[in-house]
Amino acid sequence: MAVTIINMPTRIYNGTGALEVLAEEGRRLGKKALIVTTGKDMENFGLLRKVTNRLEGTGVSASVFSAVTPNPKTSEIEAGVRAFLDEKCDFLVSLGGGSSIDAAKNISMCAANGASIHDFLPQGDKVGLEKRRAVPHIAIPTTAGTGSEATKTAVVSNERNRQKYGVRHDCIYPMVSIVDPELMLTVPKSVTVDTGIDVFFHAMEGYLSNKATRFSDMVALESMRLVREHLPRVYEDGSDLDSRATMAWASTLGGIALDNAICVGIHGLGQPAGGYVDAVHGKSLCAVYYSYMKYTWQSDIPRYAEVARILGGNDGAEREAELAAASADRLRAFIRPLGLEIRLRDLGIEESMIPAIAESVLNTTRRTLECCKMEIGYDDIVAIYKEAL
Repeated sequence: MAVTIINMPTRIYNGTGALEVLAEEGRRLGKKALIVTTGKDMENFGLLRKVTNRLEGTGVSASVFSAVTPNPKTSEIEAGVRAFLDEKCDFLVSLGGGSSIDAAKNISMCAANGASIHDFLPQGDKVGLEKRRAVPHIAIPTTAGTGSEATKTAVVSNERNRQKYGVRHDCIYPMVSIVDPELMLTVPKSVTVDTGIDVFFHAMEGYLSNKATRFSDMVALESMRLVREHLPRVYEDGSDLDSRATMAWASTLGGIALDNAICVGIHGLGQPAGGYVDAVHGKSLCAVYYSYMKYTWQSDIPRYAEVARILGGNDGAEREAELAAASADRLRAFIRPLGLEIRLRDLGIEESMIPAIAESVLNTTRRTLECCKMEIGYDDIVAIYKEAL
Protein backbone atom coordinates (compact mmCIF):
# COMPACT_ATOMS: atom_id res chain seq x y z
CA MET A 1 0.00 0.00 0.00
CA ALA A 2 1.38 3.40 -1.01
CA VAL A 3 2.47 5.90 1.64
CA THR A 4 -0.10 8.65 2.19
CA ILE A 5 1.15 12.13 3.11
CA ILE A 6 -1.29 14.41 4.93
CA ASN A 7 -0.42 18.11 4.90
CA MET A 8 -2.47 20.24 7.33
CA PRO A 9 -0.25 22.72 9.20
CA THR A 10 -2.89 25.46 9.63
CA ARG A 11 -5.01 25.59 12.78
CA ILE A 12 -8.53 25.92 11.39
CA TYR A 13 -11.60 27.03 13.33
CA ASN A 14 -14.66 26.23 11.22
CA GLY A 15 -18.21 26.85 12.40
CA THR A 16 -20.82 29.39 13.46
CA GLY A 17 -19.35 31.85 15.96
CA ALA A 18 -15.74 30.93 15.19
CA LEU A 19 -14.79 34.63 14.92
CA GLU A 20 -14.77 34.82 18.72
CA VAL A 21 -11.34 33.14 18.79
CA LEU A 22 -9.76 36.05 16.88
CA ALA A 23 -9.00 38.09 20.00
CA GLU A 24 -7.02 35.32 21.64
CA GLU A 25 -5.22 34.25 18.47
CA GLY A 26 -4.34 37.82 17.51
CA ARG A 27 -2.99 38.65 20.97
CA ARG A 28 -0.53 35.75 20.68
CA LEU A 29 0.95 37.14 17.46
CA GLY A 30 1.76 40.73 18.36
CA LYS A 31 0.53 44.23 19.06
CA LYS A 32 -0.31 45.46 15.57
CA ALA A 33 -2.02 43.85 12.59
CA LEU A 34 -2.37 44.81 8.95
CA ILE A 35 -5.82 43.83 7.73
CA VAL A 36 -5.76 42.95 4.02
CA THR A 37 -9.05 43.26 2.19
CA THR A 38 -10.63 44.32 -1.11
CA GLY A 39 -12.21 47.73 -1.53
CA LYS A 40 -15.00 48.93 0.73
CA ASP A 41 -17.24 45.84 0.85
CA MET A 42 -15.99 44.56 4.20
CA GLU A 43 -16.46 48.00 5.69
CA ASN A 44 -19.89 48.49 4.14
CA PHE A 45 -21.11 45.08 5.37
CA GLY A 46 -19.86 45.81 8.89
CA LEU A 47 -17.43 42.90 8.84
CA LEU A 48 -14.31 45.05 9.11
CA ARG A 49 -15.63 46.61 12.32
CA LYS A 50 -16.33 43.15 13.77
CA VAL A 51 -12.69 42.22 13.20
CA THR A 52 -11.15 45.44 14.47
CA ASN A 53 -13.36 45.42 17.57
CA ARG A 54 -12.18 41.97 18.55
CA LEU A 55 -8.53 42.85 17.99
CA GLU A 56 -8.68 46.19 19.75
CA GLY A 57 -10.51 44.63 22.69
CA THR A 58 -7.31 42.81 23.62
CA GLY A 59 -4.94 45.70 22.94
CA VAL A 60 -4.09 44.87 19.33
CA SER A 61 -4.20 47.88 16.99
CA ALA A 62 -4.91 47.49 13.30
CA SER A 63 -4.21 49.27 10.03
CA VAL A 64 -6.17 48.47 6.89
CA PHE A 65 -4.81 47.78 3.40
CA SER A 66 -7.81 47.69 1.06
CA ALA A 67 -6.14 48.15 -2.33
CA VAL A 68 -6.49 44.48 -3.33
CA THR A 69 -8.66 43.76 -6.39
CA PRO A 70 -10.14 40.48 -7.65
CA ASN A 71 -7.29 38.53 -9.25
CA PRO A 72 -4.69 40.35 -7.07
CA LYS A 73 -1.94 42.05 -9.07
CA THR A 74 1.80 42.15 -8.51
CA SER A 75 1.69 45.92 -7.90
CA GLU A 76 -0.87 45.37 -5.14
CA ILE A 77 1.39 42.86 -3.43
CA GLU A 78 4.27 45.33 -3.55
CA ALA A 79 2.06 48.06 -2.08
CA GLY A 80 0.88 45.70 0.64
CA VAL A 81 4.45 44.86 1.62
CA ARG A 82 5.26 48.58 1.91
CA ALA A 83 2.18 49.13 4.06
CA PHE A 84 3.11 46.25 6.36
CA LEU A 85 6.66 47.52 6.83
CA ASP A 86 5.79 51.23 7.04
CA GLU A 87 3.13 50.58 9.68
CA LYS A 88 5.55 48.35 11.63
CA CYS A 89 3.01 45.55 11.86
CA ASP A 90 3.60 42.22 13.57
CA PHE A 91 1.15 40.04 11.67
CA LEU A 92 -1.44 39.98 8.90
CA VAL A 93 -5.18 39.38 8.96
CA SER A 94 -6.85 38.71 5.61
CA LEU A 95 -10.57 39.42 5.44
CA GLY A 96 -12.60 38.59 2.36
CA GLY A 97 -12.55 36.03 -0.44
CA GLY A 98 -9.65 34.25 -2.04
CA SER A 99 -8.18 37.44 -3.45
CA SER A 100 -7.66 38.92 0.03
CA ILE A 101 -6.24 35.69 1.43
CA ASP A 102 -3.93 35.07 -1.53
CA ALA A 103 -2.70 38.65 -1.44
CA ALA A 104 -1.93 38.35 2.28
CA LYS A 105 -0.06 35.09 1.68
CA ASN A 106 2.19 36.73 -0.89
CA ILE A 107 2.63 39.86 1.23
CA SER A 108 3.63 37.70 4.20
CA MET A 109 6.30 35.89 2.18
CA CYS A 110 7.72 38.99 0.52
CA ALA A 111 7.81 41.03 3.74
CA ALA A 112 9.61 38.30 5.67
CA ASN A 113 12.20 37.66 2.96
CA GLY A 114 12.85 41.28 1.97
CA ALA A 115 11.87 40.46 -1.60
CA SER A 116 9.66 41.54 -4.45
CA ILE A 117 6.85 39.24 -5.56
CA HIS A 118 8.55 39.16 -8.96
CA ASP A 119 11.49 37.39 -7.29
CA PHE A 120 9.23 34.38 -6.67
CA LEU A 121 7.74 34.17 -10.16
CA PRO A 122 9.36 32.18 -13.01
CA GLN A 123 12.82 33.53 -13.84
CA GLY A 124 12.80 35.44 -10.53
CA ASP A 125 15.91 35.63 -8.37
CA LYS A 126 14.35 33.69 -5.50
CA VAL A 127 12.11 31.27 -7.37
CA GLY A 128 14.28 28.34 -6.27
CA LEU A 129 14.68 29.50 -2.68
CA GLU A 130 13.48 26.64 -0.49
CA LYS A 131 14.16 28.13 2.95
CA ARG A 132 11.64 30.92 2.78
CA ARG A 133 9.97 32.61 5.72
CA ALA A 134 6.63 34.33 6.16
CA VAL A 135 5.18 36.67 8.75
CA PRO A 136 2.25 35.27 10.78
CA HIS A 137 -1.10 35.39 9.01
CA ILE A 138 -4.67 34.85 10.22
CA ALA A 139 -7.06 34.14 7.33
CA ILE A 140 -10.74 35.00 7.72
CA PRO A 141 -12.66 34.01 4.57
CA THR A 142 -16.02 35.64 3.94
CA THR A 143 -16.93 33.42 0.98
CA ALA A 144 -17.28 29.67 0.64
CA GLY A 145 -15.11 29.20 -2.38
CA THR A 146 -11.38 29.17 -2.73
CA GLY A 147 -10.42 27.03 0.25
CA SER A 148 -7.30 29.20 0.41
CA GLU A 149 -7.54 29.16 4.19
CA ALA A 150 -6.21 25.58 4.04
CA THR A 151 -3.59 25.69 1.29
CA LYS A 152 0.00 26.63 0.56
CA THR A 153 -0.92 28.21 -2.78
CA ALA A 154 -1.52 31.86 -3.60
CA VAL A 155 -2.51 33.25 -6.99
CA VAL A 156 -1.14 36.52 -8.39
CA SER A 157 -1.54 38.21 -11.77
CA ASN A 158 1.59 39.68 -13.31
CA GLU A 159 0.65 42.96 -14.97
CA ARG A 160 3.83 42.91 -17.03
CA ASN A 161 2.80 39.94 -19.17
CA ARG A 162 -0.94 39.31 -18.38
CA GLN A 163 -0.11 35.92 -16.91
CA LYS A 164 -1.64 34.54 -13.72
CA TYR A 165 0.66 32.47 -11.51
CA GLY A 166 0.17 30.16 -8.59
CA VAL A 167 2.88 30.68 -5.97
CA ARG A 168 3.22 27.51 -3.91
CA HIS A 169 5.34 27.05 -0.78
CA ASP A 170 4.99 25.63 2.72
CA CYS A 171 5.77 29.00 4.30
CA ILE A 172 2.55 30.65 3.08
CA TYR A 173 0.08 28.44 4.85
CA PRO A 174 -1.92 30.73 7.15
CA MET A 175 -0.92 30.18 10.75
CA VAL A 176 -4.60 30.31 11.75
CA SER A 177 -7.81 30.27 9.70
CA ILE A 178 -11.17 31.33 11.09
CA VAL A 179 -14.09 30.15 8.94
CA ASP A 180 -17.32 31.58 10.33
CA PRO A 181 -20.41 31.18 8.11
CA GLU A 182 -22.10 34.12 9.84
CA LEU A 183 -19.65 36.34 7.94
CA MET A 184 -20.98 34.90 4.66
CA LEU A 185 -24.64 35.84 5.08
CA THR A 186 -24.20 39.15 3.25
CA VAL A 187 -22.46 37.66 0.21
CA PRO A 188 -24.36 38.59 -3.00
CA LYS A 189 -25.93 35.79 -5.03
CA SER A 190 -23.48 36.22 -7.92
CA VAL A 191 -20.46 35.88 -5.63
CA THR A 192 -22.09 32.96 -3.81
CA VAL A 193 -22.28 30.89 -6.99
CA ASP A 194 -19.00 32.07 -8.53
CA THR A 195 -17.12 30.99 -5.41
CA GLY A 196 -19.35 28.04 -4.57
CA ILE A 197 -18.75 26.30 -7.87
CA ASP A 198 -15.01 26.73 -7.30
CA VAL A 199 -15.44 24.50 -4.25
CA PHE A 200 -16.83 21.74 -6.45
CA PHE A 201 -14.01 22.09 -8.98
CA HIS A 202 -11.35 21.94 -6.26
CA ALA A 203 -12.83 18.74 -4.89
CA MET A 204 -13.51 17.13 -8.27
CA GLU A 205 -10.09 17.97 -9.69
CA GLY A 206 -8.39 16.69 -6.55
CA TYR A 207 -10.34 13.46 -6.98
CA LEU A 208 -9.36 13.19 -10.68
CA SER A 209 -5.69 13.99 -10.02
CA ASN A 210 -2.96 11.38 -10.36
CA LYS A 211 -1.71 12.69 -7.00
CA ALA A 212 -4.93 11.66 -5.23
CA THR A 213 -4.59 9.62 -2.03
CA ARG A 214 -7.02 7.79 0.25
CA PHE A 215 -7.09 10.88 2.44
CA SER A 216 -7.64 13.41 -0.35
CA ASP A 217 -10.34 11.15 -1.86
CA MET A 218 -12.19 11.10 1.45
CA VAL A 219 -12.39 14.89 1.74
CA ALA A 220 -12.91 15.46 -2.00
CA LEU A 221 -15.90 13.11 -2.24
CA GLU A 222 -17.53 14.60 0.84
CA SER A 223 -16.97 18.13 -0.46
CA MET A 224 -18.56 17.33 -3.82
CA ARG A 225 -21.60 15.74 -2.16
CA LEU A 226 -22.10 18.74 0.12
CA VAL A 227 -21.85 21.25 -2.74
CA ARG A 228 -24.27 19.21 -4.82
CA GLU A 229 -26.87 19.49 -2.06
CA HIS A 230 -26.24 22.91 -0.53
CA LEU A 231 -25.04 25.30 -3.26
CA PRO A 232 -28.50 25.45 -4.86
CA ARG A 233 -29.96 26.15 -1.42
CA VAL A 234 -27.75 29.15 -0.65
CA TYR A 235 -28.25 30.36 -4.22
CA GLU A 236 -32.00 30.47 -3.59
CA ASP A 237 -31.78 31.70 0.01
CA GLY A 238 -28.59 33.44 1.09
CA SER A 239 -29.90 33.71 4.67
CA ASP A 240 -29.96 29.90 5.10
CA LEU A 241 -27.30 29.71 7.81
CA ASP A 242 -27.25 25.90 7.93
CA SER A 243 -26.45 25.66 4.23
CA ARG A 244 -23.98 28.56 4.49
CA ALA A 245 -22.23 26.63 7.26
CA THR A 246 -22.21 23.45 5.19
CA MET A 247 -20.78 25.27 2.18
CA ALA A 248 -18.10 26.80 4.41
CA TRP A 249 -17.17 23.32 5.59
CA ALA A 250 -17.20 22.00 2.00
CA SER A 251 -14.91 24.87 0.97
CA THR A 252 -12.34 24.00 3.61
CA LEU A 253 -12.52 20.33 2.62
CA GLY A 254 -12.07 21.30 -1.03
CA GLY A 255 -9.00 23.35 -0.10
CA ILE A 256 -7.54 20.39 1.78
CA ALA A 257 -8.25 18.13 -1.22
CA LEU A 258 -6.50 20.38 -3.73
CA ASP A 259 -3.62 21.03 -1.34
CA ASN A 260 -2.94 17.33 -0.91
CA ALA A 261 -3.74 16.15 -4.45
CA ILE A 262 -3.37 19.26 -6.68
CA CYS A 263 -5.90 20.39 -9.28
CA VAL A 264 -5.85 19.20 -12.87
CA GLY A 265 -6.62 20.80 -16.22
CA ILE A 266 -9.82 22.69 -15.40
CA HIS A 267 -7.84 25.04 -13.20
CA GLY A 268 -4.84 24.51 -15.46
CA LEU A 269 -6.71 26.01 -18.43
CA GLY A 270 -9.27 28.18 -16.64
CA GLN A 271 -6.82 30.17 -14.54
CA PRO A 272 -4.60 31.40 -17.43
CA ALA A 273 -7.65 32.20 -19.55
CA GLY A 274 -9.18 34.22 -16.74
CA GLY A 275 -5.90 35.95 -16.03
CA TYR A 276 -5.51 36.99 -19.65
CA VAL A 277 -8.77 38.94 -19.64
CA ASP A 278 -9.02 39.58 -15.87
CA ALA A 279 -12.20 37.49 -15.57
CA VAL A 280 -13.87 36.20 -12.41
CA HIS A 281 -12.16 32.96 -11.40
CA GLY A 282 -15.28 30.82 -11.03
CA LYS A 283 -16.61 31.92 -14.40
CA SER A 284 -13.26 31.12 -16.03
CA LEU A 285 -13.50 27.55 -14.75
CA CYS A 286 -17.10 27.26 -15.93
CA ALA A 287 -16.00 28.29 -19.42
CA VAL A 288 -13.57 25.37 -19.82
CA TYR A 289 -14.73 22.46 -17.64
CA TYR A 290 -17.16 20.97 -20.20
CA SER A 291 -14.67 20.77 -23.06
CA TYR A 292 -11.95 19.51 -20.72
CA MET A 293 -14.12 16.73 -19.28
CA LYS A 294 -15.34 15.66 -22.71
CA TYR A 295 -11.70 15.50 -23.81
CA THR A 296 -10.44 13.50 -20.83
CA TRP A 297 -13.21 11.31 -19.40
CA GLN A 298 -11.74 8.11 -20.86
CA SER A 299 -8.52 8.63 -18.90
CA ASP A 300 -10.16 7.34 -15.69
CA ILE A 301 -13.60 5.88 -16.34
CA PRO A 302 -14.33 4.73 -12.75
CA ARG A 303 -13.62 8.16 -11.25
CA TYR A 304 -15.50 10.15 -13.88
CA ALA A 305 -18.39 7.73 -13.37
CA GLU A 306 -18.32 8.43 -9.63
CA VAL A 307 -18.49 12.16 -10.34
CA ALA A 308 -21.56 11.50 -12.48
CA ARG A 309 -23.17 9.53 -9.64
CA ILE A 310 -22.59 12.36 -7.19
CA LEU A 311 -24.22 14.74 -9.65
CA GLY A 312 -27.29 12.54 -9.92
CA GLY A 313 -26.25 9.80 -12.33
CA ASN A 314 -27.87 6.38 -12.13
CA ASP A 315 -25.94 4.21 -9.68
CA GLY A 316 -26.56 0.89 -11.34
CA ALA A 317 -28.63 0.90 -14.50
CA GLU A 318 -25.92 2.39 -16.70
CA ARG A 319 -22.49 0.98 -17.43
CA GLU A 320 -19.52 2.80 -15.93
CA ALA A 321 -18.32 4.00 -19.33
CA GLU A 322 -21.73 5.52 -20.07
CA LEU A 323 -21.76 7.29 -16.73
CA ALA A 324 -18.20 8.57 -17.21
CA ALA A 325 -19.04 9.86 -20.69
CA ALA A 326 -22.07 11.66 -19.23
CA SER A 327 -20.16 13.30 -16.35
CA ALA A 328 -19.68 16.62 -18.15
CA ASP A 329 -23.38 16.74 -19.09
CA ARG A 330 -24.40 15.94 -15.50
CA LEU A 331 -22.26 18.82 -14.28
CA ARG A 332 -23.72 21.13 -16.92
CA ALA A 333 -27.22 20.19 -15.77
CA PHE A 334 -26.23 21.09 -12.20
CA ILE A 335 -24.62 24.39 -13.21
CA ARG A 336 -27.27 25.63 -15.64
CA PRO A 337 -29.89 26.67 -13.01
CA LEU A 338 -27.15 28.59 -11.18
CA GLY A 339 -26.64 30.87 -14.17
CA LEU A 340 -23.11 29.62 -14.84
CA GLU A 341 -23.43 28.20 -18.35
CA ILE A 342 -20.59 30.23 -19.84
CA ARG A 343 -18.24 29.96 -22.81
CA LEU A 344 -14.86 31.58 -23.34
CA ARG A 345 -16.30 34.13 -25.75
CA ASP A 346 -18.58 35.34 -22.94
CA LEU A 347 -15.40 36.32 -21.05
CA GLY A 348 -14.14 38.33 -24.02
CA ILE A 349 -11.75 35.68 -25.34
CA GLU A 350 -11.40 35.45 -29.11
CA GLU A 351 -9.87 32.67 -31.17
CA SER A 352 -6.89 34.87 -32.04
CA MET A 353 -5.97 34.94 -28.32
CA ILE A 354 -5.82 31.17 -27.92
CA PRO A 355 -2.16 30.62 -28.92
CA ALA A 356 -0.95 33.18 -26.38
CA ILE A 357 -3.17 31.78 -23.63
CA ALA A 358 -2.05 28.23 -24.44
CA GLU A 359 1.57 29.34 -24.05
CA SER A 360 0.61 30.91 -20.74
CA VAL A 361 -0.72 27.54 -19.57
CA LEU A 362 2.68 25.97 -20.24
CA ASN A 363 4.42 28.84 -18.43
CA THR A 364 2.16 29.12 -15.38
CA THR A 365 0.06 26.02 -14.69
CA ARG A 366 2.03 23.21 -16.30
CA ARG A 367 2.11 21.35 -12.98
CA THR A 368 -1.66 20.87 -13.06
CA LEU A 369 -1.37 19.22 -16.48
CA GLU A 370 1.24 16.86 -15.07
CA CYS A 371 -1.39 15.75 -12.55
CA CYS A 372 -3.88 14.76 -15.28
CA LYS A 373 -4.49 11.08 -16.01
CA MET A 374 -3.53 11.62 -19.66
CA GLU A 375 -0.75 13.56 -21.33
CA ILE A 376 -1.87 17.04 -22.35
CA GLY A 377 0.35 19.15 -24.56
CA TYR A 378 0.10 22.40 -26.46
CA ASP A 379 -2.06 20.99 -29.28
CA ASP A 380 -4.48 19.47 -26.76
CA ILE A 381 -4.75 22.78 -24.91
CA VAL A 382 -5.55 24.63 -28.13
CA ALA A 383 -8.15 22.00 -29.09
CA ILE A 384 -9.90 22.24 -25.69
CA TYR A 385 -9.91 26.05 -25.82
CA LYS A 386 -11.34 26.11 -29.34
CA GLU A 387 -14.10 23.74 -28.32
CA ALA A 388 -14.85 26.00 -25.34
CA LEU A 389 -15.22 29.21 -27.38
